[in-house]
Amino acid sequence: MSTRYGRLAAIPVAGAAAVAALAAVTGREHELWFTTQLVAQSLATAGCLVAAAAFERRDFMFRAWILSAVSFLLPVVNKLTTGPHGDWLLGPGGRALQVGYILAVNVAAVGSALLFVGAFFRAGLALTGSRVEDALDVAAVLVVGLGLGVPTLLRDGADALVAGGASQAFFDAVSVAGDIVCFVLVAPLFRIARQFRGGALQWPWGLLAASNLCWLFYDAAATGARVAHSGALRAVSEVVLALASLCALSAALAHRQVVAESRSARTPAGPPSVTR
Repeated sequence: MSTRYGRLAAIPVAGAAAVAALAAVTGREHELWFTTQLVAQSLATAGCLVAAAAFERRDFMFRAWILSAVSFLLPVVNKLTTGPHGDWLLGPGGRALQVGYILAVNVAAVGSALLFVGAFFRAGLALTGSRVEDALDVAAVLVVGLGLGVPTLLRDGADALVAGGASQAFFDAVSVAGDIVCFVLVAPLFRIARQFRGGALQWPWGLLAASNLCWLFYDAAATGARVAHSGALRAVSEVVLALASLCALSAALAHRQVVAESRSARTPAGPPSVTR
């Protein structure tokens, strides 16, 4: 069993390594980033839908995976309608569509993260651990989440105001703020994964936490690349984006496998079967 889930966890690493290799070989063109993002986020969307299909519509986790799928599907649709350089099908109403798009993506991402954490508690379970572990989790959120996320948010907003105007600053601010909220939920997700240590459920929750964490590092790298006009940082940001998307894919496949094995053994699977 461990080997099977370990192979799923290797997918994000292999995918990120492939993107890094492509960047080194092809010269980091816009078309490369367009293609790699499209592929990675399409795979994540498909994986989330596959996981959702393992549950009935009344199941709590069905909604969590559907929202996660939406958070990856919307960027795919956006890319297909705007192209590698963002200059395709956006007409006079394009700005309003972009506002709705950025809000919808972040609402879906934050909503799915909240549902995943909430599933654990709705199952009647409780986090266990010492006060030292609690303090370390809080410290990690403050140091990494606020220490990295807030400066990125401020720098992104300031740069967007100068270069792209108030509307671009709004887009960037909403995006980074959404990822900060998702990152704050990394601590409970990792704690849930630790609590399931040694069992199959550690894999979907651990991989979900890793995906949320990656998005915050993506924001930091992407902002640094834009402000410093750094091709190397842009390459790093795209590798991290692939890692984040494929971690979500692996988490979805792992969760579906957990549910299948649980049903086969006719034993409860814990949080995956939580209902209203």
